[in-house]
Amino acid sequence: MTVGSIDEKQKPRALSYSQPQVSIGMPVYNGEQFIRDAFDSILAQTFTDFELIVSDNASDDKTETICKEYVARDPRVLYIRHSTNCGPTTNYRFVLESARGKYFMWAAHDDLLFPRSFLELLVTRMSEGYDYVFPNVTILNQINQNSQADVMAIFGGIEGKYHFAKASVKLNSYQLYSLFRRDILNKYFRFLEECKNMKCFNEGLFVHAISTDLRGSYVSSATKIYRRHLNNLSSSVPAIKLLAEFLRYYGKTILFFFKAPSLTIFERALVLSNVLLGHSIYCVHLIINCFKNSVTRRHD
Repeated sequence: MTVGSIDEKQKPRALSYSQPQVSIGMPVYNGEQFIRDAFDSILAQTFTDFELIVSDNASDDKTETICKEYVARDPRVLYIRHSTNCGPTTNYRFVLESARGKYFMWAAHDDLLFPRSFLELLVTRMSEGYDYVFPNVTILNQINQNSQADVMAIFGGIEGKYHFAKASVKLNSYQLYSLFRRDILNKYFRFLEECKNMKCFNEGLFVHAISTDLRGSYVSSATKIYRRHLNNLSSSVPAIKLLAEFLRYYGKTILFFFKAPSLTIFERALVLSNVLLGHSIYCVHLIINCFKNSVTRRHD
């Protein structure tokens, strides 16, 4: 494979090697701190029939050098470097449009897959006819210690679109990193496009849509290890901006569930009641944080 520099408007290249069962898309910008660990976690999987498409959004650190090392080491890795930064949403679409596998999964450059049978577990569940399947989540803090385990446990033992939609009100982001049937994702990517100008909560609408419309399954024996560090957007956004972004997401969520055709009127009402209660409580929490920050600034 050729490692090259492309413009973000250029169409993905045709690849010559055989079509894999799974495509993994990794959008990255300045990922040198964690990307080696992410590569090693993916390339060590017991399930090997995949391609790893890395789309570098014009990084200015050592990301390019590291990626080229892995391209030379493993033929399953395809590295594309954009000449200018095209924004995260466009980069996520690019790796999806570059994919050739029957199944597709986005992978963050700073996360890990556990255990080594992670992909095998998800692919096996997909073979049962699901549209998407997703793992459990463990959160690592800034010093690589487990700060929260079994994040997705509320999905254990539930089935059906209504129950998944209701649960997505509480957990509305990690399902972005599910394993999907690739042929359905283009239709649902529009929900990410709709929120592309939001710095935070921009995957929430997408998660509600797949939870409500598609047949999903939770795989508790596979775990995505999510790093929560100072470079995460939600960690660096000012409290007042975070509140504004959440209110935008809040409004979009209400409108989505009010119209959701996959749910009965009664189910919509129940889900909306959960949205109004849970999101209003979170709004109060954000308002309190804004007030505390204002008081702190006045005393500095």
